[in-house]
Amino acid sequence: MAAHDHYELALAWATNIRFRPEIALTRLDLAELLMEGNEDEQIEARGHLDFAIGEFRAMKMQPALSRALRRNDLLKA
Repeated sequence: MAAHDHYELALAWATNIRFRPEIALTRLDLAELLMEGNEDEQIEARGHLDFAIGEFRAMKMQPALSRALRRNDLLKA
């Protein structure tokens, strides 16, 4: 099973139990993985990052927010 599949499984699990911190963290991890891929994967990564950044701000998860913002800056470059 590929890493992408594992992240999708983790995301489905966290979404099923409505565990916001884990959903946001998993989407950040998935975005980091997708950033390495082709243009379509980078577009998908941006969506995951945008979601995660909003959630981290709402939950005041500063270390994760800082990490997500750094990744977001890399995608824009």
